[in-house]
Amino acid sequence: MLKNGKAIVALLVALVVAAWPQLFGNHRLDLAEGITLAAALVAVLVTYLVPLVPSAPWLKTLLFAATAGLGVATAVVPGGITSDELLLILGAVASALGVWAAPAASTTGVSVGWGPDQYDLAA
Repeated sequence: MLKNGKAIVALLVALVVAAWPQLFGNHRLDLAEGITLAAALVAVLVTYLVPLVPSAPWLKTLLFAATAGLGVATAVVPGGITSDELLLILGAVASALGVWAAPAASTTGVSVGWGPDQYDLAA
């Protein structure tokens, strides 16, 4: 099983967040987009560092979704929602589903008994 699948998906999302304004926007990184990128990178770190917890197997996904949503909100709130920002919001929501679906294994003996991370380390 891929050990860091959730963190890899989060990193891919951060790369898209970094590339989006360069490819489809005004081709420069302004302050709001920089803050959004920083939030995406924090989401990667949180997703990587938070361990799989048996009592809360949804914790990685919840923390990623919260940081991704807050990151997008920083770009959207000041000037309203443009079509590019709407796509970024939809991407943030979809990326949380990607983090949920990506596999992750624990080296600490944690067994997650539901969803894509269902496995048994004792077997």
